[in-house]
Amino acid sequence: MHTENNQRHNIYQYSIISELDNPSDDLLHEWGIYCGLEFDNNNENDLDKYWNDLSNRLPNLFKIALDYIWLPTPSCAVERNFSLYNTLLDKDRQNLTKESLKQLNMMYFNHDY
Repeated sequence: MHTENNQRHNIYQYSIISELDNPSDDLLHEWGIYCGLEFDNNNENDLDKYWNDLSNRLPNLFKIALDYIWLPTPSCAVERNFSLYNTLLDKDRQNLTKESLKQLNMMYFNHDY
C-alpha cells in the first residue's frame, strides 16, 4: 500500500489532465505541498469549500480543481456508479454505520482493497 501511495503522488500519473501533462515548476511545488496535506475525511465533503480554503496556498491547483469539480457527469457514469454502489451495499453490508460506509466507499473507489 505504501508503494500505491507513492504512485498516487506522482503528478505524471495524472497526465490525462492536460494542465498536469507538462507541469511548471510552480505547479510541481504546489503538488508537493498538496501531497503532504493531511486529510480529515469528516470535514472534506464540500469540494468547493475545500479548494476555496486552499486557493491562496495552491492557486494553480485551485484553478485546475475547480475546472474539474464542475464538469458535467454523463448519465452512463452515474449509472455505472449506482451499479458499483449496489456491489458495495450487498445484503451483508446493509447495517454499516455512515462512517464505515464512507470509508468503504473511499477504499473501493481509490482501489485500496
